[in-house]
Amino acid sequence: MEKQQKEFVLTKNNQPIKEICYQDMYLLNDTFDQIYSWKEVLAILNNFFNNRGVVPLNKKKILFKNKRIQ
Repeated sequence: MEKQQKEFVLTKNNQPIKEICYQDMYLLNDTFDQIYSWKEVLAILNNFFNNRGVVPLNKKKILFKNKRIQ
């Protein structure tokens, strides 16, 4: 029988790259899903803080709205 010879992909420092297992791929997929779920919220926050120079903040109004939500 022939012996299978594994090919290694090497980095710039001639270090072999670690094999990626399925668990790591699922973890990466979950991480991407978590990041994607924040996309809309981050856009809203970005819009809010970009308008700070245009619209003066009424801190009392913001605090009152936050107390009603909680």
